[in-house]
Amino acid sequence: MTDTVAGRSARTIIYVPVFNRFDIAIESLTNMRSVKGTAHLRIVDDASTEFDGADLVAMGDSGEVNRQNAGIDATRIAMLTDFAASDFDYCYFTDSDTIHDPAFLDRLFFMHDKTDCLSSLYYSSTKHHKNGFNIDLGDEIIIRWSIPGVSMFFDKKQAGRILQFYFDALRYRPNCIKEARSWDWFFCLVFPQVALSRTSYLEHLFLGGLHAYARDTALNPTPYLAAEGARLRRKLKLHTP
Repeated sequence: MTDTVAGRSARTIIYVPVFNRFDIAIESLTNMRSVKGTAHLRIVDDASTEFDGADLVAMGDSGEVNRQNAGIDATRIAMLTDFAASDFDYCYFTDSDTIHDPAFLDRLFFMHDKTDCLSSLYYSSTKHHKNGFNIDLGDEIIIRWSIPGVSMFFDKKQAGRILQFYFDALRYRPNCIKEARSWDWFFCLVFPQVALSRTSYLEHLFLGGLHAYARDTALNPTPYLAAEGARLRRKLKLHTP
């Protein structure tokens, strides 16, 4: 089994959930299709109400449209379960309002080989403002407390640990994910320290929802993301820095 980037990419599955926000989702998915290389893109539409979810699901290598809206927490657990039962070795979670640098998979594999933590490509004010635990690994990688829901990379063993913790928690706390706040907070109960790239290989475009632009824009994006992010913000009439 080859360890080249192309070889490892072919053993990687990328999950993207979609719910409404067609204009930004199609830009995000178009970008992902252009930069994912040999990785497998799986798109799950969570019963969108503003358009036929099958149209965006068709942009992936595989996917499905939920019959009823399950919510992001249940959708992410289903994705993790799907990955655990698959033949893929690596898994990447991202959202449908993001764009990625063409070298994002190279960076993920490099970071994964450096640490046993979950890896994230997204460096923003929300991801670095916490004081306390902080280790500089060099190569523009830091380890610190974070909740990297918009960018999370892990392998089969790490996914198994999260699922085992989830099923154990369900026995005593049926609402364990809601009690933890959300799926990504719950995942980080198992892996509370995350490897973050000081150069962002992902930009969170943001269109509605709970996030605030100033808080969620990438710090130190790659030149590609800086240019492409600016172009899409103009096109979609999003907030600008």
